Amino acid sequence: MSNLKDKTAASDNWFKRGDVAPIIGNRRKSIRYVRNDIGATVKKIGIFNFTLRVNRDISAKLIDISSRGVLISTNMRLAINEKISLTIRFADFKEFNFPCKVIRKAVGDRQFYGIKFDSINEEVAEYILATQRKLKFK
Repeated sequence: MSNLKDKTAASDNWFKRGDVAPIIGNRRKSIRYVRNDIGATVKKIGIFNFTLRVNRDISAKLIDISSRGVLISTNMRLAINEKISLTIRFADFKEFNFPCKVIRKAVGDRQFYGIKFDSINEEVAEYILATQRKLKFK
């Protein structure tokens, strides 16, 4: 059992360093796509987020995307299990808005957050493939 914990800890170090995810130890159930033509904004949601500063959209850099979630980098501080609203915009101005939850974070020089959509979105997955010019998987 200890060996499994060691492998899991080692496979999660890439996330904290901001490196590309290793293929070994990748436990994801969906294909992740690397896209530079998708913009993203984040907004905190919840009953306690009443201040004007918190309720505005904050720009985020999309690192990768799948039908189940995204990896982003942003200046906004987010907590694990925090509910957020994520909006992604494609180059042709098509938008998708998702209620999401923060499931992972790595805070350092750059802040990375693993975001899980509240439900699997096949429409987004199909649109990602339809608009993909260069295939780059992670």
